Amino acid sequence: MKWPMPTFLYTAREGQQPSQPGQIEAADAQAARAELERRGLTVLELKAATVAPGPFLTNDEALELLKQIGEIVKAGLPLAAGLRAIGAEMPSGKYARAIDVLARDLENGAPLDAALTESAAWMPEHLRAMLAAGARAGRLGEVLEESLAIEQFKADTKRRIRAVVAYPLLIVAALLAWSLFVLLMLLPPMRQIYEDFGPLPQLTQFVLMLGGSIQWLLLGLSGIVISVILCFKLSARFGLASWVFARLPVAGPLWRYPGVISFCHLLAALLDQSIPLPAALQLTADGLADGELRAASLRAAREAGQGKALAQCVATSAFPHTLRPIVHWGEQVSAPSESLRSAAELYRKALDLRIELLSVAIPPLTFAVVALTAGILVGALLSPLFSLVTDLP
Repeated sequence: MKWPMPTFLYTAREGQQPSQPGQIEAADAQAARAELERRGLTVLELKAATVAPGPFLTNDEALELLKQIGEIVKAGLPLAAGLRAIGAEMPSGKYARAIDVLARDLENGAPLDAALTESAAWMPEHLRAMLAAGARAGRLGEVLEESLAIEQFKADTKRRIRAVVAYPLLIVAALLAWSLFVLLMLLPPMRQIYEDFGPLPQLTQFVLMLGGSIQWLLLGLSGIVISVILCFKLSARFGLASWVFARLPVAGPLWRYPGVISFCHLLAALLDQSIPLPAALQLTADGLADGELRAASLRAAREAGQGKALAQCVATSAFPHTLRPIVHWGEQVSAPSESLRSAAELYRKALDLRIELLSVAIPPLTFAVVALTAGILVGALLSPLFSLVTDLP
């Protein structure tokens, strides 16, 4: 894959003629100036062309690109050349475009922190700020490693929870489809037969009533699904659904703890780069997917700007009540970052325990639901026949 060289915009004149603008491709600014002078032009102004920001990538794509950058930094290779080598192996697309934009900025002489801050639009803002701060402090490798660990944890947690609930949800979906088949296809013709049997068992009467109201049940189920989708949309903007889900008896910690762990790690990494607390809380909020925690982080940023300590800023219902004393201890010993990481490890272990408990509890509960539903439907359909056979002389 052949990559175009950086583009430079220039203003130049030839002899006594009026100056004219133009553009030229060259390896760097010095090569561009030399080429223009070779053409007999007097260069009045020369600057790198502004490169359009790279495309937004999915979380997995951004994480993969950060891993590639980390490998280049660890190997001690020139970052621009390493990115070009990676891009040469990639098919054209937004992933290759993101590599191209970052490599071009570096080749045009932009410092790494400026390239990460200004043109890496594919990267979340909090990650750009962390990497830029790490580059300025000469600790890009360490910051990149911690950033990758945070993003990898978030991705792994989502995969683990999906793995726990995926099979039970598939079973429940199959059960729902079978139940609809029974109620819509088998029940109507059997209703005509049952009407000649006389008084029917209560269970059969209940299922017949259920079949007669199936249209309303489907309408109600559709309303529930739409409501859940709207709740997630509201969660992203206002944190309303996050507030509700975080307080559910069993699933609440599964919803809340990943966000709290991300909050602790992100804030600790930003504070390690000597970013002021209000700005660090603001950037942390940008990196959170949980609407309630994002709103709480923004409030904390405003309170920190008014001079409040971090322990006071996190003393809200959005955060676990155990976070405040841990952070307060860290502030007393001048180690807020270490206290945040300790809290993150505590909540990580609690989250692991919850996921393990769910992985043990959900299969038998799913089996019980399937057995109960199937037993009710089959029993309701067959019990009139058993009663008829029993009543025969």
